[in-house]
Amino acid sequence: VSGKMTPLEAADYLGAAAATSEAEIERAAMLNPASLKNFECIRMDIQALAWLARYYRDRITSATHYAFYQRTTHHEELSLAHEYLSRAVRDWDRLSDVTEEHFGVVPEYIRMGEKGFRWRDEGRGLGVDLAQMDDMETTFRKLPEKPDNVATIGHVPPAKAEPRKALELSATFATPREEPHVYIFYRNSEQAGFAKMELHQTSEPSERTWKVTIPADKLVPGYLEYYMGAYSGRWGVYDETIAHQPPFRVLVNANNTKPTFAFTPPSGPTTGSSVNMTVRVNASARIKSVFVYYKLMPSYYEFVRMEMQPTTDGRYAAAVPLTPEGILYYFEAIDDDGNAANYPNFLVQTPYFAIDSWAPPPGVGGTRR
Repeated sequence: VSGKMTPLEAADYLGAAAATSEAEIERAAMLNPASLKNFECIRMDIQALAWLARYYRDRITSATHYAFYQRTTHHEELSLAHEYLSRAVRDWDRLSDVTEEHFGVVPEYIRMGEKGFRWRDEGRGLGVDLAQMDDMETTFRKLPEKPDNVATIGHVPPAKAEPRKALELSATFATPREEPHVYIFYRNSEQAGFAKMELHQTSEPSERTWKVTIPADKLVPGYLEYYMGAYSGRWGVYDETIAHQPPFRVLVNANNTKPTFAFTPPSGPTTGSSVNMTVRVNASARIKSVFVYYKLMPSYYEFVRMEMQPTTDGRYAAAVPLTPEGILYYFEAIDDDGNAANYPNFLVQTPYFAIDSWAPPPGVGGTRR
């Protein structure tokens, strides 16, 4: 769990921004702009940016599902990765249509080193990406059992589940053999025994995907713990995920409210080898952890995460290292219900605070920025 925006949230944000931008420029068109030529130029700029945003929306979504597939061999993720990459190709085609009508050929010597740059030319590499994904699909369909007759089970657990709402889970049993069986053992309490259910194959055998629905009355506040297994009695292929990793553990609760922060940055010049940071965090559930991320300047340094400690007055504190070059910093809080947030929120303001550089005392190293 992290307070940072997830790739899929970033993709949704880009898609919404594209739709809003196009809707607003159409509203503006009804206001009878003084210069139709200039307005049309602005409108086409916005249309181009909207299609570029949709391209990145679908490319980010594709890359996310592709990463899930690489880590889990769950075939649904590969199918989704291919679907969204195909959408990204169509987005790029629309972007190319707009830019060719609007800009034509653009001299682009600085970045591309081309006299006549066209967006459509830049998008041709997408076909190579699609071909590589097609190759992965072919490889998946040829997946044999492992040499030791251990099955390959692919599964991506949900991030969270709702109480008293049935939960559908799916898994991939990557074996071409006949008569496979895929099952799940699950429980909602460490004091309870595991219950077993069979998964049922989807209508497309080539997908090698099986699904199961956990009954609503088994989804109670707390968590759902489970592991999966598969075997083919005819071929002696058998495996369970618990042999390779702990059981999957999914939080079950209806609380989706993110933590909130109250923080006042240090006032006036701040110097010394460290600075004491204190922040107040409020959440609907118990606070699990609070972190401060800081980056020493210059900006090529990476952010470092430091856990903050609770104080007697309900705040969280940490002594953050400081140098004469200054630092950038922000906060993250996570609660026991799986909700997390960063502060500052980049959708509202600059996503970090800054302590400016200062001249070090005589004889002390350091440079101003």
